[in-house]
Amino acid sequence: MMCGTKRLSAAPDLRRPITLSVLHDIIRALPFVCRSFYQQKLFSLMFLMAFHAFLRIGEITIRNKQENHNLIYLENLTLKNFDSGNPYLVLEMSNFKHNLSKQPVQLQILSQVEPDFCPVKKMREFLELRGKAAGPLFCYRDTRPIQRSEFCNILTLALSSAKYDTKFYKSHSFLIGAATTAHMIGIPDSKIRTMGRWHSDSYNRYIRVPLLPCLPMV
Repeated sequence: MMCGTKRLSAAPDLRRPITLSVLHDIIRALPFVCRSFYQQKLFSLMFLMAFHAFLRIGEITIRNKQENHNLIYLENLTLKNFDSGNPYLVLEMSNFKHNLSKQPVQLQILSQVEPDFCPVKKMREFLELRGKAAGPLFCYRDTRPIQRSEFCNILTLALSSAKYDTKFYKSHSFLIGAATTAHMIGIPDSKIRTMGRWHSDSYNRYIRVPLLPCLPMV
């Protein structure tokens, strides 16, 4: 399907959104590309949270040891209403792109109908494996943060296994997909801006609106 953007640019961004259907497909592919049960649970959750919480790659992975100031830590997460029938997650974040004031923002991540693709359910399952040790929320068993190169490699393998053209999907495709999906289902722009932690209309660059074929004239 051809895609358009809300804003024209001289150099078109060819990255496609990871939509819900793509997200589900690549999660289904993880058992075929991951080396361990822990890795499968880890990347399933990372994919879900990158989409449902509008997370950026620098908030869940590191490129090097010095580049960890935007990482989400276990202490940033709160599990709410887990003893009731409507559990959800709260992420409190103050270190993120363009937040010069360091004013904390709280994001609510709600349960989803399909249990295999519910970030709340998958978070609980992952935390049982991860344990309560302080450190990055998304980490190896020894609490070391996830390397960006490994995240991108697993994403590429999952996309390839699910028969998607990997040249059109990158780590930023989760954020593009989250913004596009929110826009398409009618979520107000102000809410999209809050979830993505944008302080301007720059979020428009992330929305890919499908170009529908013209209907025949009657």
